[in-house]
Amino acid sequence: MTTTTLGVTSSEVGPRLRRPRWASRSAWAVPAVLMLCLGLVGLDRHSVWRDEAATLVAVRRTLPELFSMLTQLETVHALYYTLLHGWFQLGSGETWARVPSVLAMAVAAGLVGVLGTRLVSAPVGLVAGLLFAVHPSVSYYAQEARSTAMVAACALLAAYLLLQALGHRRELAPDRRWWWAYAVAAAVLVGLNVLAVLVPVALGVTLLWWRTPRATLLRAAAASAPAVLVAGVLVLVSRQQPNQIGWIPRPGIGSVRDLVHLTLGPTLPLAAVMGLLVLAGAWPRGTASARRLRALAVPLLAVPSGLLLAASFVQPVFVPRYVLPSVAGVALLAGLGVVRLGEAAARRTGRPAALALVASALVLVVSAAGVGAQRLERTADSRPDDLAGAAELVGAQAQPGDAVLFLPDNRRLVALVYPDSFAQTRDASLSDSPEAAGNLTGRPLPLDATLHNLTESPRVWAIGRPGLSLLPTETDARAELALLERSFDAKERTGTHGVGVTLYVRRDATP
Repeated sequence: MTTTTLGVTSSEVGPRLRRPRWASRSAWAVPAVLMLCLGLVGLDRHSVWRDEAATLVAVRRTLPELFSMLTQLETVHALYYTLLHGWFQLGSGETWARVPSVLAMAVAAGLVGVLGTRLVSAPVGLVAGLLFAVHPSVSYYAQEARSTAMVAACALLAAYLLLQALGHRRELAPDRRWWWAYAVAAAVLVGLNVLAVLVPVALGVTLLWWRTPRATLLRAAAASAPAVLVAGVLVLVSRQQPNQIGWIPRPGIGSVRDLVHLTLGPTLPLAAVMGLLVLAGAWPRGTASARRLRALAVPLLAVPSGLLLAASFVQPVFVPRYVLPSVAGVALLAGLGVVRLGEAAARRTGRPAALALVASALVLVVSAAGVGAQRLERTADSRPDDLAGAAELVGAQAQPGDAVLFLPDNRRLVALVYPDSFAQTRDASLSDSPEAAGNLTGRPLPLDATLHNLTESPRVWAIGRPGLSLLPTETDARAELALLERSFDAKERTGTHGVGVTLYVRRDATP
């Protein structure tokens, strides 16, 4: 009898190696295919929100223009924008921009299945992968043209490669190539999101939980060094670009609520069911394989979110999407919980088929509890704002020569993504185009020049937050809005989800 790096005897590992290959393969293939199908359904929401708009504005540029922008802002997204720029050489459009996220999340679902299978059994892997695939939060980010889905896939890939590097199976002796692969995956992970450096930290906690030998811990630390280096460089750069995190609010009760919505589900029935299944999986009793899975899932769930929340009391950095890999921890624990309940039913009834019946029923219950959220997430109302709807309002009523004013200036993204709707208008506050300015929204005119342009305009479309609300620090926008309220009549105050649109007509131009 031998002992693996994880402290598991070969007799414990051996029986799992004799399971049918089709069972192991289905544990990752079925969740991956299901996630791919769910991700593609309703992928075109007929709109983008402002973060997706930033992606589209960036990746549609030439590489020199893109790199020029990345030297001034959005440097933390350089890897994602560069990858998507290459993707856009094969197609275009907002739906096309979301396809890489769908593919990445399908990979993530498959990796959840692989991890559950390797650590416990094929049934646990299959159920965990399915629970991950049907989770509304997973679909939400699978259908978004941002890096979040890729981060989740890379985080789980790093966890898988770490297991391989540990040589936890008898026929897989520790191999230096796995350590190199883990180092690359961890570095790419952090390149996609600097705060994902907490995933290697969580994996380090897992190694300590497993009582990994000191020599192996040192190898893991060395393999994580490139990720730490990438994180250090990006942090230094982002300090020169405060807009990257300056918008994040301080944590509060709402942050905890958002974390629960992300990990357990956005509706009470779904969160309750998932919470109970997680508790069943986290229950301390169980086999050595169950303890191994908990040692991976619990840190993945708790460490990144806990550290980000704690750090946010000094410098706000917590945003739910930054800890999306935590959902994989929930899925693994819930998958273990489902199989435990199924095995208990099989023992009580004396019918092995009870395991499959209970597991199928519980997966269906979770799926049904999330149907409403899944439907909502395929509409424009599921996102913070509906830019296409706002553009359509302007395009339907704009007259030649109308001025348009964005309050504040960064709201110009709507016109950059949907230029046809603004073809008859002129921008009252734009000096240099985004490409010439090397940023996302262009260089604004001096305030006096903008105010002059407004006074010369018979009609002005003002576009901003709902109700055209402004922050105290947005002083130029406040002065521009004050002029409109003083010298113009608001003929129509309207808007769409998350966007305020008001048509102002100059008083001396009113019929």
